[in-house]
Amino acid sequence: MKLERKIVTKSVKDAEPDDGFVDADKVTLFEMVWEITRDLWAFTGGNDAERRLQRNVVNIIRRES
Repeated sequence: MKLERKIVTKSVKDAEPDDGFVDADKVTLFEMVWEITRDLWAFTGGNDAERRLQRNVVNIIRRES
């Protein structure tokens, strides 16, 4: 006896498919892409999109008496 498997997907008849289109101005779209770019650079390691101070840098402030 051969087992046949079929993939069944449930869909709503009147629903429009979500194609990912975003209707926004250029500034908003750029900000969205920049967030994605920063996240991707974080996974590459070593090259951060936003550099911060190094961990071995120390600032010493002495109190005057």
